[in-house]
Amino acid sequence: MSALLQQPDRSRRLLLQAFAGIAGLGVGGPAARLLARPSFADYPFTLGVASGEPSVDGAVLWTRLAPDPLHGGGMPERDVAVQWQVAHDAAFARIVRSGVAIASPHWAHALHVEVEGLAPDRWYHYRFIVGDAVSPVGRLRTLPAAGADMARLRLAVASCQHYEQGYFNAYRHMLADDLDCIVHVGDYIYEGAWGAQVRLHESPRGAYTLEDYRNRHACYKRDPDPTAAHAAYPWMIN
Repeated sequence: MSALLQQPDRSRRLLLQAFAGIAGLGVGGPAARLLARPSFADYPFTLGVASGEPSVDGAVLWTRLAPDPLHGGGMPERDVAVQWQVAHDAAFARIVRSGVAIASPHWAHALHVEVEGLAPDRWYHYRFIVGDAVSPVGRLRTLPAAGADMARLRLAVASCQHYEQGYFNAYRHMLADDLDCIVHVGDYIYEGAWGAQVRLHESPRGAYTLEDYRNRHACYKRDPDPTAAHAAYPWMIN
Protein backbone atom coordinates (compact mmCIF):
# COMPACT_ATOMS: atom_id res chain seq x y z
CA MET A 1 0.00 0.00 0.00
CA SER A 2 1.26 3.50 -0.78
CA ALA A 3 -0.13 5.05 2.40
CA LEU A 4 -1.05 4.11 5.93
CA LEU A 5 -4.79 3.82 6.44
CA GLN A 6 -5.85 5.58 9.59
CA GLN A 7 -9.07 6.52 11.33
CA PRO A 8 -9.86 10.25 10.98
CA ASP A 9 -9.25 11.14 14.63
CA ARG A 10 -5.68 9.80 14.36
CA SER A 11 -4.75 11.60 11.15
CA ARG A 12 -3.30 14.72 12.71
CA ARG A 13 -1.45 12.69 15.32
CA LEU A 14 0.07 10.49 12.59
CA LEU A 15 1.31 13.53 10.69
CA LEU A 16 2.88 15.01 13.82
CA GLN A 17 4.50 11.69 14.67
CA ALA A 18 6.01 11.51 11.19
CA PHE A 19 7.50 14.98 11.59
CA ALA A 20 8.72 14.26 15.13
CA GLY A 21 10.37 11.03 14.00
CA ILE A 22 12.31 12.83 11.31
CA ALA A 23 13.33 15.61 13.69
CA GLY A 24 14.83 12.99 16.02
CA LEU A 25 17.15 11.55 13.36
CA GLY A 26 20.65 12.74 12.76
CA VAL A 27 21.51 14.55 9.56
CA GLY A 28 22.87 11.35 8.08
CA GLY A 29 19.87 9.22 9.11
CA PRO A 30 17.91 7.12 6.58
CA ALA A 31 15.05 9.62 6.37
CA ALA A 32 17.10 12.81 6.61
CA ARG A 33 15.90 13.83 3.13
CA LEU A 34 12.29 14.27 4.25
CA LEU A 35 11.14 17.89 4.08
CA ALA A 36 9.22 18.04 7.35
CA ARG A 37 7.91 21.62 7.17
CA PRO A 38 7.41 22.39 3.48
CA SER A 39 6.65 25.84 2.16
CA PHE A 40 6.08 26.76 -1.46
CA ALA A 41 6.64 29.93 -3.45
CA ASP A 42 3.69 28.91 -5.66
CA TYR A 43 0.66 26.66 -5.24
CA PRO A 44 1.89 23.03 -5.34
CA PHE A 45 -1.35 21.38 -6.57
CA THR A 46 -1.29 22.97 -10.04
CA LEU A 47 -2.12 19.63 -11.72
CA GLY A 48 -5.25 18.97 -9.70
CA VAL A 49 -6.35 15.64 -8.27
CA ALA A 50 -7.70 12.41 -9.70
CA SER A 51 -9.17 9.08 -8.67
CA GLY A 52 -9.06 5.85 -10.64
CA GLU A 53 -9.38 2.09 -10.64
CA PRO A 54 -12.47 2.12 -8.41
CA SER A 55 -13.28 -1.06 -6.50
CA VAL A 56 -16.08 -2.17 -4.21
CA ASP A 57 -14.35 -0.71 -1.16
CA GLY A 58 -11.92 1.90 -2.47
CA ALA A 59 -9.96 3.55 -5.26
CA VAL A 60 -6.55 4.98 -6.11
CA LEU A 61 -6.09 8.69 -5.40
CA TRP A 62 -3.56 10.77 -7.37
CA THR A 63 -1.95 14.15 -7.21
CA ARG A 64 1.48 15.61 -7.87
CA LEU A 65 3.32 18.42 -6.10
CA ALA A 66 4.40 20.71 -8.94
CA PRO A 67 4.59 24.47 -8.28
CA ASP A 68 6.40 24.84 -11.65
CA PRO A 69 4.73 22.02 -13.61
CA LEU A 70 6.09 22.67 -17.11
CA HIS A 71 9.74 22.87 -16.04
CA GLY A 72 10.35 19.72 -14.07
CA GLY A 73 7.87 20.45 -11.31
CA GLY A 74 9.87 22.98 -9.31
CA MET A 75 10.24 20.79 -6.22
CA PRO A 76 13.42 20.27 -4.14
CA GLU A 77 15.14 16.88 -4.14
CA ARG A 78 13.47 15.95 -0.87
CA ASP A 79 10.73 13.58 0.20
CA VAL A 80 7.61 15.43 1.35
CA ALA A 81 4.94 14.16 3.77
CA VAL A 82 1.45 14.78 2.37
CA GLN A 83 -1.78 14.26 4.29
CA TRP A 84 -4.80 12.79 2.48
CA GLN A 85 -8.43 12.65 3.57
CA VAL A 86 -11.58 10.91 2.33
CA ALA A 87 -14.94 12.14 3.59
CA HIS A 88 -18.67 11.70 3.11
CA ASP A 89 -19.07 15.43 2.45
CA ALA A 90 -17.28 18.15 0.49
CA ALA A 91 -16.77 20.19 3.68
CA PHE A 92 -14.89 17.26 5.28
CA ALA A 93 -16.99 17.36 8.42
CA ARG A 94 -17.33 13.54 8.26
CA ILE A 95 -13.90 12.11 7.42
CA VAL A 96 -13.94 8.33 7.05
CA ARG A 97 -10.34 7.57 6.00
CA SER A 98 -7.13 9.58 6.23
CA GLY A 99 -3.40 9.12 6.38
CA VAL A 100 0.03 10.37 5.33
CA ALA A 101 1.84 9.48 2.10
CA ILE A 102 5.35 10.39 0.99
CA ALA A 103 5.84 12.36 -2.23
CA SER A 104 9.28 11.33 -3.49
CA PRO A 105 11.49 13.06 -6.08
CA HIS A 106 12.07 9.59 -7.57
CA TRP A 107 8.44 9.73 -8.78
CA ALA A 108 8.45 13.49 -9.49
CA HIS A 109 6.55 14.03 -6.21
CA ALA A 110 3.49 12.23 -7.57
CA LEU A 111 1.29 10.24 -5.17
CA HIS A 112 -0.76 7.09 -5.71
CA VAL A 113 -2.73 6.44 -2.53
CA GLU A 114 -4.62 3.13 -2.45
CA VAL A 115 -7.67 3.67 -0.25
CA GLU A 116 -9.57 0.72 1.19
CA GLY A 117 -12.37 0.19 3.68
CA LEU A 118 -15.05 2.32 2.01
CA ALA A 119 -18.69 1.33 1.54
CA PRO A 120 -19.76 0.00 -1.88
CA ASP A 121 -21.75 1.96 -4.45
CA ARG A 122 -21.49 5.46 -3.01
CA TRP A 123 -19.80 8.80 -3.59
CA TYR A 124 -16.96 10.16 -1.44
CA HIS A 125 -14.90 13.35 -1.46
CA TYR A 126 -11.12 13.49 -1.09
CA ARG A 127 -8.30 16.02 -0.83
CA PHE A 128 -4.58 16.39 -0.05
CA ILE A 129 -2.87 18.77 2.39
CA VAL A 130 0.80 19.74 2.54
CA GLY A 131 2.11 22.60 4.66
CA ASP A 132 -0.45 25.39 4.36
CA ALA A 133 -1.61 24.26 0.90
CA VAL A 134 -4.87 22.36 0.37
CA SER A 135 -5.62 20.63 -2.93
CA PRO A 136 -8.84 20.97 -4.90
CA VAL A 137 -11.55 18.59 -3.69
CA GLY A 138 -12.17 15.52 -5.83
CA ARG A 139 -14.93 12.92 -5.89
CA LEU A 140 -14.73 9.15 -6.16
CA ARG A 141 -17.41 6.50 -6.47
CA THR A 142 -16.99 2.92 -5.32
CA LEU A 143 -18.35 -0.01 -7.34
CA PRO A 144 -21.51 -1.87 -6.35
CA ALA A 145 -21.09 -5.11 -4.42
CA ALA A 146 -21.11 -8.31 -6.48
CA GLY A 147 -24.67 -9.34 -7.30
CA ALA A 148 -26.18 -6.05 -6.12
CA ASP A 149 -29.08 -4.53 -8.06
CA MET A 150 -28.12 -1.40 -10.03
CA ALA A 151 -30.60 1.29 -10.92
CA ARG A 152 -28.24 2.72 -13.56
CA LEU A 153 -24.68 2.95 -14.80
CA ARG A 154 -23.55 5.97 -16.81
CA LEU A 155 -20.15 5.90 -18.50
CA ALA A 156 -18.39 8.22 -20.91
CA VAL A 157 -15.59 7.02 -23.20
CA ALA A 158 -12.68 9.23 -24.24
CA SER A 159 -9.66 8.60 -26.46
CA CYS A 160 -6.86 10.11 -28.57
CA GLN A 161 -6.57 13.59 -27.10
CA HIS A 162 -3.90 15.57 -28.95
CA TYR A 163 -3.25 18.86 -27.18
CA GLU A 164 -2.07 20.72 -30.28
CA GLN A 165 -4.96 19.70 -32.50
CA GLY A 166 -7.92 20.98 -30.51
CA TYR A 167 -9.51 21.79 -27.20
CA PHE A 168 -10.87 19.29 -24.72
CA ASN A 169 -14.27 20.87 -24.15
CA ALA A 170 -15.98 17.47 -24.50
CA TYR A 171 -14.92 16.93 -20.89
CA ARG A 172 -16.80 20.09 -19.95
CA HIS A 173 -19.99 18.51 -21.30
CA MET A 174 -19.27 15.32 -19.32
CA LEU A 175 -19.45 17.39 -16.13
CA ALA A 176 -23.13 18.07 -16.86
CA ASP A 177 -23.94 14.43 -17.72
CA ASP A 178 -24.08 13.08 -14.14
CA LEU A 179 -21.72 10.19 -14.90
CA ASP A 180 -20.54 7.36 -12.68
CA CYS A 181 -17.16 6.88 -14.38
CA ILE A 182 -15.03 7.94 -17.36
CA VAL A 183 -13.26 5.24 -19.38
CA HIS A 184 -10.19 6.45 -21.29
CA VAL A 185 -8.98 4.02 -23.93
CA GLY A 186 -5.89 6.05 -25.05
CA ASP A 187 -3.89 7.88 -26.15
CA TYR A 188 -3.68 10.23 -23.16
CA ILE A 189 -0.68 12.29 -24.35
CA TYR A 190 1.37 12.53 -27.57
CA GLU A 191 5.12 12.99 -27.56
CA GLY A 192 5.33 14.61 -31.00
CA ALA A 193 3.59 17.19 -33.18
CA TRP A 194 1.87 16.83 -36.55
CA GLY A 195 -1.18 18.09 -38.38
CA ALA A 196 -3.12 21.18 -37.40
CA GLN A 197 -1.70 23.16 -34.49
CA VAL A 198 -4.53 24.98 -32.75
CA ARG A 199 -2.30 25.46 -29.68
CA LEU A 200 1.24 24.46 -28.85
CA HIS A 201 2.78 21.97 -26.47
CA GLU A 202 5.03 23.21 -23.67
CA SER A 203 8.08 22.58 -25.89
CA PRO A 204 8.53 22.25 -29.69
CA ARG A 205 11.28 19.63 -29.35
CA GLY A 206 8.98 16.78 -28.40
CA ALA A 207 9.35 14.30 -25.55
CA TYR A 208 12.48 12.12 -25.41
CA THR A 209 13.66 11.99 -21.80
CA LEU A 210 11.77 11.09 -18.65
CA GLU A 211 11.64 14.76 -17.67
CA ASP A 212 10.33 15.60 -21.16
CA TYR A 213 7.46 13.16 -20.70
CA ARG A 214 6.68 14.51 -17.25
CA ASN A 215 6.55 18.05 -18.66
CA ARG A 216 4.35 16.86 -21.53
CA HIS A 217 1.98 15.10 -19.11
CA ALA A 218 1.84 18.30 -17.04
CA CYS A 219 1.01 20.27 -20.19
CA TYR A 220 -2.08 18.13 -20.73
CA LYS A 221 -3.00 18.21 -17.05
CA ARG A 222 -2.93 22.00 -17.10
CA ASP A 223 -5.94 22.03 -19.45
CA PRO A 224 -8.85 22.95 -17.15
CA ASP A 225 -11.47 20.70 -18.76
CA PRO A 226 -9.90 17.23 -18.32
CA THR A 227 -8.55 18.36 -14.94
CA ALA A 228 -12.09 19.18 -13.81
CA ALA A 229 -13.34 15.85 -15.17
CA HIS A 230 -10.62 14.01 -13.26
CA ALA A 231 -11.75 15.68 -10.05
CA ALA A 232 -15.45 15.07 -10.70
CA TYR A 233 -15.40 11.35 -11.61
CA PRO A 234 -13.24 8.26 -11.13
CA TRP A 235 -11.45 7.17 -14.31
CA MET A 236 -10.57 3.78 -15.72
CA ILE A 237 -7.62 3.98 -18.10
CA ASN A 238 -6.93 1.18 -20.53
